Amino acid sequence: MFPIDEGKRTRDYTDARKIVANLKWRSAKTYEKTAPHEYCCHYENDQEKMYRLLEIMDLYGVVESFYGHKYRYFYLDDKKYFGTGPKTRGGAWQINRCDKNKRYC
Repeated sequence: MFPIDEGKRTRDYTDARKIVANLKWRSAKTYEKTAPHEYCCHYENDQEKMYRLLEIMDLYGVVESFYGHKYRYFYLDDKKYFGTGPKTRGGAWQINRCDKNKRYC
């Protein structure tokens, strides 16, 4: 196990808070009754900031199951973040978030 650099973690979480505060979030209307959550799209936001958030999510996220599949989730304050992430730069992608206590996400 590698030692945790608490200073880096604090800086990364501060960055994540700034980034999510400045992203344009939309309500996922298709799922508002069954799995309410929000999402932000790459084409409506600063993609470099979104890449930075994905990096933080990957570094500090935890793997959990969702309908038998494993996904990485990042917990920040009262939200749970998960993203589709781009397969290659320039592809379509988004980042999602829901209340951290929800189990459908």
